[in-house]
Amino acid sequence: MLEAITPFLGSILVPTTDARLDKANAAELRAMPRKSLFGPGRLLVGDSIQREINTVDISLGGIGILVTEPLAAEDECVLAIDVLISDAIKRINIWGKVVYCLSLGVNQFKVGVRFKDADSISKMHITLLCTPQLF
Repeated sequence: MLEAITPFLGSILVPTTDARLDKANAAELRAMPRKSLFGPGRLLVGDSIQREINTVDISLGGIGILVTEPLAAEDECVLAIDVLISDAIKRINIWGKVVYCLSLGVNQFKVGVRFKDADSISKMHITLLCTPQLF
């Protein structure tokens, strides 16, 4: 089934095997296990202009993202991401706080965002993404 919709999902799922991400992930200390989640999103920090981001992973407590400009720890932010859940694209809106920002090279940074709040539908979608599926 996934193969049949892969062309449509090309703009949503962005697989990566970048060794720099693996190195950055190993350096993190996590309170909750994360699940890989590759896709585009939008970020708003303070009163700044909306920025395009890519997601890397997600947990019940936070999300890892890739950005092209560094962010400061403690920055408040809002994220909007579109994810595939039950064969449908769903929007997740998250209010959070930057926990860390690691440089991965020129104009590439991995940022960890701790969730502060989300609407009830977004919370449900995050729970579905992070819960192991029983098949």
